[in-house]
Amino acid sequence: MTEKIVEGARALEATLKGLRDSVRKRIMRSAVNRALTIVGREVRKDVPKAITPGHNMNRRVKKSIGVRRLKSKLDKEAGKTGLRVGNRRNATIAPHAHFIPLGTQERITKSGASRGRVRPRGFVPQAASRAEPKAIEEMRKTFKKKVEREAEKQRRKNRSRG
Repeated sequence: MTEKIVEGARALEATLKGLRDSVRKRIMRSAVNRALTIVGREVRKDVPKAITPGHNMNRRVKKSIGVRRLKSKLDKEAGKTGLRVGNRRNATIAPHAHFIPLGTQERITKSGASRGRVRPRGFVPQAASRAEPKAIEEMRKTFKKKVEREAEKQRRKNRSRG
């Protein structure tokens, strides 16, 4: 899928410089998690309906869509949204869900019977790009709220020492 890199404004980065590393990472992690939740919700809305009569995989596919944070480095947080496949939690709900966005080639069984193909539907990148402005705005709000909360904690801490 596509990778989106969101760089913070210099003012936001300057705000973080006065904080301890653990606090800075916690604030960034919280902001990224909020953004990922919004993107995941938007992707779930875009799951296409089943074409074949009698097959309702939509609920299963929607359940298999998830978000997760990737390993972070100091001052960099990353995450991704997509369909879970394999032996992970909820992957057994729709083990072939990844065929919907990616598609398949013409499939033929060992006996030579044709099983058709699945047309790729790019609903994940479309939904992610549509959710991007909302996600960035939510990141900014969360960031601002958390920084203000940390500043208030520091003020209270300094008063009590005083």
